[in-house]
Amino acid sequence: MLIQPSDLQPQIFSCLASQTVPISLMVLLTEKVEASTWPARVAKILNNGLKHVKLDDFDYILRVDSDAWLPPNFIEGNLKDKPDVCGLGLAMLIKTVSFQKVMHSKFDQYSDDTAIHFEFQRHGLKAVYYKVDPAMLRKPGATHSLMYWVEQGIAYYQLGVEPLHMLAKTRLGWRHILSVYGYIYAAFKHVPQCRCADYVRTCQLQRLLHPWRERLTLCSARFPKSW
Repeated sequence: MLIQPSDLQPQIFSCLASQTVPISLMVLLTEKVEASTWPARVAKILNNGLKHVKLDDFDYILRVDSDAWLPPNFIEGNLKDKPDVCGLGLAMLIKTVSFQKVMHSKFDQYSDDTAIHFEFQRHGLKAVYYKVDPAMLRKPGATHSLMYWVEQGIAYYQLGVEPLHMLAKTRLGWRHILSVYGYIYAAFKHVPQCRCADYVRTCQLQRLLHPWRERLTLCSARFPKSW
């Protein structure tokens, strides 16, 4: 299990200890690194942490934020259907064999979580959302600086989010206007994008162009409601 210590909440340890499926190894990542955005920094930290783990010894990676709360059946409930990856952001379960095959045992350098979900979808693997939901132990966005939201916009561009979906995020609050600014900045600067960027963009465009049809080929996978 990989855990990030930013905004650490002690409750996370009791959540992990109470899981009905035991966790074999915990890696607490405390190293500070430099990167252009916070997702890139987190990805760099996670990849450094994986250097201390022999993935062949494990079935799944649990990547979890340290301010998450997980119900006792979080792992068991979400692994019932044996997904290749389950969840986005706050907590993720990633099948190690698939992670090694598709991601070459590394998190995407520009995205610490979402890119894996869509990269797995792109390769036809089983990428699902939660059956048993995690929760956040703090109010979302409460501790983030304004620069965080700008970097969020850059990260959305790197992920491949198309412009109309990006503009729609402003409905979620004024801070997302800063994310739109970051998105536009990244577009003009031609910031490098994730490997799954074209896939994400195509899926979103097909959803806009074919709202009355069943999702076609690239749109067959579920997207979270916020997408």
